[in-house]
Amino acid sequence: MIGESEARGRLMLSREENTLLTRIGPGTAMGEVMRRYWIPALLAREIPEPDGPPVRVRLLGEDLVAFRDSDRKIGLLDEYCPHRRASLFFGRNEEWRLRCVYHGWKFAVDGSCVDQMNEPEENQFKQKVRLTAYPTANWAASSGPIWVRRRRSRRCRNSPWTQAPETHRHVSKVIQECNWLQGLEGGLDTSHAPSCTAS
Repeated sequence: MIGESEARGRLMLSREENTLLTRIGPGTAMGEVMRRYWIPALLAREIPEPDGPPVRVRLLGEDLVAFRDSDRKIGLLDEYCPHRRASLFFGRNEEWRLRCVYHGWKFAVDGSCVDQMNEPEENQFKQKVRLTAYPTANWAASSGPIWVRRRRSRRCRNSPWTQAPETHRHVSKVIQECNWLQGLEGGLDTSHAPSCTAS
């Protein structure tokens, strides 16, 4: 029987190293690395119509909400209204903006507050209110992913595959209940396939 200290000596990574490598929330080392790049957030077909219902998006440990405004611009905002933290998932997407159903504050795709319907005009302070909002891009029109940039990074260019006709590409979304490294390793490492299928 292997002792605990001997077993620990055989681990590929220590618990601390594993945590450092796999945690991607705000303020974590890998989270900061991943936020430097454009990453796919959702599929364009999930928010197909202007002024349609918002969609929840959980990305890098953050709860967000995506919507398409009247001009078809895509907004990706912090899910919770800064006024009373009501979920904007339940908000109304109307007239170019997303309105919180709790007190009616309204937000543009850039996160700016453009209306405070529950405040008298002389008491409004909407110019001081802002939600976290992330720039988005959708190069493959209706069928491709919506990309998001979380931190200041280089401008992302259209990749050749985004310009290919829909008959020549396939884009899908898979929800995996694991950390990013397990998902990556499972997708790239084919050596586990024979042992999984042999049983």
